[in-house]
Amino acid sequence: MPERMVHVWEMFLSLHSGRSYNMGGPNPLSWSDIKAWNELTNASLKDWEVHAIKALDRVWLRIVSEDRDNG
Repeated sequence: MPERMVHVWEMFLSLHSGRSYNMGGPNPLSWSDIKAWNELTNASLKDWEVHAIKALDRVWLRIVSEDRDNG
């Protein structure tokens, strides 16, 4: 992972630790989840960081779904 992206990965992991779940499995990180986390942590997320976190979340959810379908 490029060094300049490590902090985005760490922010994603922090957000992920508070992820909600339903009977079907994990819920995507919502815009309001990210906004609340940003305000609580005073992270001052930049627009590109928010979009990178959402992209990481989509990949994570896809992998979880594939594992569940194949498992």
